[in-house]
Amino acid sequence: FKLTIIRVIIKSIYPYILITSSPTISYFSTISRIVIILWMAAILRRSTIS
Repeated sequence: FKLTIIRVIIKSIYPYILITSSPTISYFSTISRIVIILWMAAILRRSTIS
């Protein structure tokens, strides 16, 4: 069950990672990556609690 959640999260985040990996917005990408990591951690923490 947890693996499917992670797969869904990765699928939903993947386009954002592709967008943020472009060098033109490297400063924005670092911020967005931090936000994505924190968001993923929060979701995983919530799923483990519930």
